[in-house]
Amino acid sequence: MFIKIFLTVLFCTVWSEKYSLYYTYTGLSRPVNVEGVYEFTAVGFLNDRPIDYYNSKDQVKIPKQTWMKKKMPPDYWETGTLSRKKKQQWFDINIQTLIDRTRQSNTDVHVLQWRCGCEIEQNGASEEHFVKGIWEFGYDGEDFISFNNKESMWVSSVNAALSTLMQWNNISNLNLKVVQYLEGDCVESLNKFRNYEKEEFRKLFTPKIHVFAKKSISGQLNMTCLATGFYPKDVTLSIRKNNKFLPEHELESTGVRPNHDGSYQLRKTASIREEDVADYDCYMTHRTLEDPKISKLSEGPEYCGPVRKLTGLINDHALVVGVGVFLGIGFIIAALLIFLKKYRTICTRGQATTELQNVQTDQMKGTGCKEETALLGTKDKIAAEEPAAESDSDLEENQPDLPKSTVQSETWSDGQTDSGLEGSEQCINSSCPSSIECADT
Repeated sequence: MFIKIFLTVLFCTVWSEKYSLYYTYTGLSRPVNVEGVYEFTAVGFLNDRPIDYYNSKDQVKIPKQTWMKKKMPPDYWETGTLSRKKKQQWFDINIQTLIDRTRQSNTDVHVLQWRCGCEIEQNGASEEHFVKGIWEFGYDGEDFISFNNKESMWVSSVNAALSTLMQWNNISNLNLKVVQYLEGDCVESLNKFRNYEKEEFRKLFTPKIHVFAKKSISGQLNMTCLATGFYPKDVTLSIRKNNKFLPEHELESTGVRPNHDGSYQLRKTASIREEDVADYDCYMTHRTLEDPKISKLSEGPEYCGPVRKLTGLINDHALVVGVGVFLGIGFIIAALLIFLKKYRTICTRGQATTELQNVQTDQMKGTGCKEETALLGTKDKIAAEEPAAESDSDLEENQPDLPKSTVQSETWSDGQTDSGLEGSEQCINSSCPSSIECADT
């Protein structure tokens, strides 16, 4: 018994959550006449939520989350804008290089994409470990070249990428610097951004817990615990009897689901006997709460009180109810026949119109538990976003420059040269995969 209780408590208190920071860059070989589609775009994503944005038309990096605008200083957005412009030049040069290498037509639209970033997993309150890093390029919708973080080398199965593959793997210290970035600076930025987000969301979201009960066909009560309005999405929600946690296999769970406001919700249901209502409660813990939240079914406004008398009445007089239903159906059929006969008589007399009479029926009113309809995303509304005043500073501040010998004006293919970009941003084309940074600090 002690082992069972220990495992239950351990399961309920240890949580695991993954976090990610990714940047995606998309470049087109020429403009397209489609609204909202630009020659170059860049978007940053924290846990799949956009946090910043840049396009080649406006040429300004802007925040996409209120907390990003509040936390990041103006020079962050200014520096970030310059970085995005340099990357836009990098894309322009290398798209043309790939078109020439593959002997494609300049009249067609070709697409070069770059995705880079990192993902971590946190177990419990403090244990954190690196899950993976991504640094990959795609061309015209197909994989082109990517970095294998575990093997610390560039890989590709595309013939057009072989020359780039060999050159990048032969650049001194390049692969080491990519690993250091993905496992170091990128993770540092990820943790900083999610702490900013967590701090802001703690002000906006207050976890709530609700408890409901509905009569089931079997005569038992289905007791449902609803936790909502919490962020981050790791939460502990349990149903207890006499302060002891029910095993998870006895509960039905919806899983954690998103609310409309960015917070999350979770429901769990158990089948209980009505006479034991006072013994049960809902138990919720969340990292934003100092103490667990507990809600008893017998004390909640959603509980209608004992329904045994009503249930007994139905069970004891099932025959009476069945006869009543039968007579009611017979009455309805008879009324319809009379109405149709009368309606047909009126029509045969050639009356121009028929007058439909409203038939009012009294509705039986009874007591019952209300459905929890307006509880999804119950949260204070997020304050309206202020107009985005933009600026930035990529991780390039903390990125080590590549050796000077690699900072040359080379291209993706052998024997071709381009002017490149100034300073460390010249490290483009075959000499290195853009600059060794993609996220921002």
